[in-house]
Amino acid sequence: MVLAALMLPAGLLGDRFGRRRMLVTGLAVFLAGSLFGTLAGSPATLIAARTVMGFGAALIMPLAMAVVPTVFGPEERSKAIGALTAATALGIPLGPIVGGWLLDHFWWGSIFLLPDQRAHGGPRHHRLRRAAA
Repeated sequence: MVLAALMLPAGLLGDRFGRRRMLVTGLAVFLAGSLFGTLAGSPATLIAARTVMGFGAALIMPLAMAVVPTVFGPEERSKAIGALTAATALGIPLGPIVGGWLLDHFWWGSIFLLPDQRAHGGPRHHRLRRAAA
């Protein structure tokens, strides 16, 4: 719910304060929420952690795609968009499968330790990291 509700305002924040800055902020907030969720000891704490993750994801989703044209040249741009879209599309069906496997083999908090596929940025992800720095 938080992700869906905040995606449009997050895009506006990116326009106002800088897309790279807000993307890095979203990644940091998502990481903090993931760590908070890993350590959650009650349902209320877990819900709070998922809310924080929703805030971070709302910044990541629109701004990851918005940063691509400034980082990649015209000849690489279509590959980067394709890789970013493929990583997102693969994460949707693979997330529950990998999460179920983690729940079978480790403690429940381990599902929050895997990086979000959208955070990788596709090919030449080192350029996105450098641009975000």
